[in-house]
Amino acid sequence: MLVTFLFGITVIYIIMHINYLPIKRLKGFVEELLGNSLTGTNEIESVKQAFENISQKSRSLMEKIENSHSAFKDSLLSDMIRGQFKNIDEFNEKGKDFGLVFSKQYFLVAVFYLGTPQNISTHVIIDIVEKYMADKVECFGKDMIDNSLVFILSISDKEHSKIRTLFSNILDYLIQNFSLNITIGVGNTYKSIDDIGKSYLEVSTAVDYRMIKGSNEVIFFNDISTDVKKIQYPSSETISQLELALLQGDTATTNRILEETVQYIKKNSISLIVAKLYCFDIINTILKAINRINKVYDFNINYPDIEEL
Repeated sequence: MLVTFLFGITVIYIIMHINYLPIKRLKGFVEELLGNSLTGTNEIESVKQAFENISQKSRSLMEKIENSHSAFKDSLLSDMIRGQFKNIDEFNEKGKDFGLVFSKQYFLVAVFYLGTPQNISTHVIIDIVEKYMADKVECFGKDMIDNSLVFILSISDKEHSKIRTLFSNILDYLIQNFSLNITIGVGNTYKSIDDIGKSYLEVSTAVDYRMIKGSNEVIFFNDISTDVKKIQYPSSETISQLELALLQGDTATTNRILEETVQYIKKNSISLIVAKLYCFDIINTILKAINRINKVYDFNINYPDIEEL
């Protein structure tokens, strides 16, 4: 009887040891992974503590990644508005790992101006708008410091005629579901990435018309600008001549083109916003030429961008 009892205890001990060994090894592995000893009362408690530590570190890491993604996205979109990319392929190459890619042929800028304080964060609103637009157009947004959100959209020919309906629907959706006091301004559509800054200038003016039209409205720049349609923008030939003159140091040609620009503005007595739009290509060409010269001679000078116009 005693022999049987002792044999049973021995078998139980061996089984417990066999079952306990993997837990002990797991504890040692986790301690090695974390780089410190676990302080639990036993191995099971220690392993539980280890997984809690790993879970906490994982959450912290995900928060850092999310914050990094948001900051990178804001920076990339700001550079796009400032005209820092030679072409859309350069933007897509930098943004593809973060899901920031434009593949359609037309571009425009929209600004959502938020009136009274809202009970929802701006980042949530951006996420809502991007998801709402996802199956219709390509759209990415960023927060601005003046209580507004800016979105860059890329659309195809088929979607061109649906833009008004699209913005009207998203405005109604935001008002009905979140009780927002909001005004949406929409700039003109352009085919070149170089003109995104021009669309931003237009939409900034459109949003200012909320003082006249009131809030909870979609205001298209094309609807408020009567004199902008009369502009004869600098030709591509003039722009090419200016760029070449700047790169070659041809001050005579540069001065002639700039003087012609000033005279056109004076002669036609155009408004400030139209003057900005007319000068956009001229200023953009000058800044690009200066940036190319800076790279060749390794200068490091900061020049104004489209947001400072």
